[in-house]
Amino acid sequence: MTDVLMLHRVIPNQSTAFDLPSCYRLRGTALTPEEFDRVLEAGSFLTLDEVVDALGRGAPPPPGQVLTFDDGYREWAEFVAPRLKERGLPATFFLCPAFLSEAKEAHPVDVFYWLLDHAECPRFDFQLPDGTRAQGSLETREDKGALVMGALKRFVVRGERAQVREVLRRLAQALRIDVPDGLAEALYPSERDLAGLASAGHRLGGHGVSHQHLPALSETEASVEISSSLDWIARLSGGPPAPFAYPDGAFDPATERHVAQAGATCALTCVPGAVTRESALFRLPREFVTPWHPRVASPSPPSGGAA
Repeated sequence: MTDVLMLHRVIPNQSTAFDLPSCYRLRGTALTPEEFDRVLEAGSFLTLDEVVDALGRGAPPPPGQVLTFDDGYREWAEFVAPRLKERGLPATFFLCPAFLSEAKEAHPVDVFYWLLDHAECPRFDFQLPDGTRAQGSLETREDKGALVMGALKRFVVRGERAQVREVLRRLAQALRIDVPDGLAEALYPSERDLAGLASAGHRLGGHGVSHQHLPALSETEASVEISSSLDWIARLSGGPPAPFAYPDGAFDPATERHVAQAGATCALTCVPGAVTRESALFRLPREFVTPWHPRVASPSPPSGGAA
């Protein structure tokens, strides 16, 4: 069996507005550098291609772990890649053009998180475009955690982009804070940074173009999101067909079919579990590695195989 690990950010654990943890921390998508080191110390690592090759031959996947990252953040080039180089470890980075320093604006989720993390006012109450009220508090960890996981966050993720921009504008007004110019440049890597990951021997994979829930799109829209993403990865890496990871783990049979038809080598989900000989190539499971994951919270001695 192989454990495919899913990570996102690796950043210092710093308090934000009202001395609360960052949204990334509350959501579980940010490890500290020390926690990241624990993950790297917790077993042997192999490449995703080794797992795909074994499954393609009908063989059991080799024991060990595969390290994967989703979305695209600046510290991948500045911290993560150098740390992996020190240890001689491979990783697969699932990339999305929505997370680029060259982008005109930061992804809505990152804007939402930035507003909550830098708010000047601890409470908000404003009207949504449909006439309902959006209310929330940043007075306690539990309050903020409810926002990070709640209905307003889901709307930011899945809503129509023009409406989402308007809601974020109203939220900024309510929290008495403006989104800074250059937020995308501060958060995300450049295309040159990402090409550098491939040059360093890491695998690049597709993750959609705009990080939308693919089953919610029309078949034509979903097909374009997938194929354009993989074409972009091919240009960045200059390599063979690439793997794909479903944005937010959202997929259905039609999405699987589009990914396979686009020429991806495999597709990764957010469904927990180990990869076995019986795992479907376009529905591979992954473990979401959060700050409270056993590999992080309770370090274990290195071992030769997957847990």
